[in-house]
Amino acid sequence: MDRAKLRSYPVLASTTIYDGSIVFIDATTGYASGDDEAGANHFVGIAHGAADNSSGANAAINCEVYSEGNYRHLTFTGTATQATVGVPVYAVDNQTIQASSTNATFIGYCTEYIGAALVGVDINTKVAAA
Repeated sequence: MDRAKLRSYPVLASTTIYDGSIVFIDATTGYASGDDEAGANHFVGIAHGAADNSSGANAAINCEVYSEGNYRHLTFTGTATQATVGVPVYAVDNQTIQASSTNATFIGYCTEYIGAALVGVDINTKVAAA
């Protein structure tokens, strides 16, 4: 990954963000979280390393995230097929994506069919935030 696409965000209190998980900005507090809040929070990227703020206050630590790139092995709800390639995908939590926007946050487009429950996704937070 290009370090130019690596961003750092302060982490929400009592929160653990896991390496490789989907990261959001809490719409209420502005801090990084692993919770999509049924589509209310803003997608910012994929965690580059873990950030354990489980016993810390807001912004006690930061989490680095990749804001662009192609990520494989994101868990897909429903059944992915080769026809899923090219469709928009939405996060429902910090590790699961789906093709439906219902109670979910847009994160990018499916770029690779790996299996019925695994796909590759091209994320781009510039597009996701638009």
